[in-house]
Amino acid sequence: MWSIVILFGHPELNLWYLDDGTLAGDPETVLEDFRHIIDFCKNLGLEVNSSKCELFFCSSFDQSVFDKFNVVCPGIQTISSELVLLGSPLTESSVEYAMNKKFDELQTMFDRLPDLNHHIAYFLLKHCFAIPKLTFLLRTAPIWKFPEIVYKFDNLIRSTLRKILNCNFDDNKWVLASLPITNGGIGIRRVQDICIPSFLSSVVGVSDLICALTPISQIDLSEISYYGETLAEWNSICPNASPPTDPSSQQQWDSVNINRITSQLRFITQADVARYAASLHKESGAWLTVLITTLMTPSNVHSTPVNFLFRILATLRKQLIGVVIPAKLYSFLFFSFLQFSLF
Repeated sequence: MWSIVILFGHPELNLWYLDDGTLAGDPETVLEDFRHIIDFCKNLGLEVNSSKCELFFCSSFDQSVFDKFNVVCPGIQTISSELVLLGSPLTESSVEYAMNKKFDELQTMFDRLPDLNHHIAYFLLKHCFAIPKLTFLLRTAPIWKFPEIVYKFDNLIRSTLRKILNCNFDDNKWVLASLPITNGGIGIRRVQDICIPSFLSSVVGVSDLICALTPISQIDLSEISYYGETLAEWNSICPNASPPTDPSSQQQWDSVNINRITSQLRFITQADVARYAASLHKESGAWLTVLITTLMTPSNVHSTPVNFLFRILATLRKQLIGVVIPAKLYSFLFFSFLQFSLF
């Protein structure tokens, strides 16, 4: 049915995803096409939900144009700085709106994580609630242009991890902890490190799709909004780095940045160097990559030994504090770690 509606459309922009449509063009054209869609839906026994319809003026607000749309669709709303298409902000002001809204959502979830078992809380933070919740925005908007917002998100993630592990992170330890597990970190990534690789890889990745949806046979990436600025920012951060062989791969962009970060790490003692080298071995971080379930029975899911063990192991991995382990406690940690590993 929507394919028929789309065929009748003739504004400059006519996009549909399931039952969500977006029209753009001069007011007369958009109004005419909007009226046609409403009439077409009525013939099928359907109605356009006017409370979910939004009108955005690219220039200044025009009351006469709004009145015409309000006659056709009573209750239509106007938006000013919250222009979002399928969850993706389309203007710089809407980026701030979308990110602040997402921040409020994450803060509610983050506040509840410390009440869970520490390993489960870490697992959810890493795989569900931190960067995974921001991936879509990071890939569709130039988040790096808003350093205050980036810092606010990173500080929220950092403070939540501190509550889960019961350790303070200074700036150097936070940089180290935010590396992937395979690079010696705890795997809780920073928005600061992910935002540019996400956006650049996304732009390159969708370039073929843009050509398929538009009359353009070959697109110049520099013509895509913010791509040139983002690439220049990337070159300033990694000035001597070779470009990825596959620029549509976020992992390859990220790997270049990770190499830059690890090359700038400085350790005070040779023991610190040795501990970091040991943390690079695949097996050393294996316990962080799984969710331990054998010990998480209803009777001990919040037990002190299980929670304590995870905090100790995570702390030792990152050398966040100086720890002196008594012999009895060391024995407990050793056999508990075997139980974690074997079962």
